[in-house]
Amino acid sequence: MKKTVTVMLAVAFGAFIAQAQTTSDNIVGYVKQSADAGLQMQGIQFTGGSDVTVQGLYGSALPVGSKVYTYTAGVGPYDIATYNAGFFGLPDSWDKDIVLGLGSAVWVQLPVGASSVEVVQAGEVSSDASVDISIVTGLQLLANPYPVQTTVQTAGFSPTVGDKVYVYTDGSYDIATYNAGFFGLPDSWDKDIVIPAGAGFWYQAAGNQTWSASSPL
Repeated sequence: MKKTVTVMLAVAFGAFIAQAQTTSDNIVGYVKQSADAGLQMQGIQFTGGSDVTVQGLYGSALPVGSKVYTYTAGVGPYDIATYNAGFFGLPDSWDKDIVLGLGSAVWVQLPVGASSVEVVQAGEVSSDASVDISIVTGLQLLANPYPVQTTVQTAGFSPTVGDKVYVYTDGSYDIATYNAGFFGLPDSWDKDIVIPAGAGFWYQAAGNQTWSASSPL
């Protein structure tokens, strides 16, 4: 399983900001990712002008046999959409169209032997100063709701001791744990993992909380 290559191509965010100040409140951008045979995790980082469903995001960009997995926060199970070959003259199509929420993430699985494909996620970047995302006890698939790179320590989580963040890269996880302080030191994350633009991650919460992710703009 190769690393998902994620590039932020907002066509010069500064230009969009300048334009937004004079003509619009909306900032438009896109993230281009490569998807390879096997599993990769991708985050949902746009709203408004984008069709945030499996069909709207992936369309016919993935090869037949590809799957997109979403996860019910806290409890599971996975909801799975499969891209099937058409028959009797019908086009290839997804067998279900799952809605993908801002700040959520999905697993994308390409069939064995599939060639790398390019996936472009585009739309409006949230114009809010921050986006609140509910985190429930247990596991959930999340993403930065803004299409920029962040880290575990700077993302703005409100963690409880015992919380964990799992970032999946090249077939394995890098894990950060929120530990209790000792000898007068504050509670803290034991490592600061980079979460690239366009990437998703697992968050394992010891209790319910709200993640207020601040706009980088």
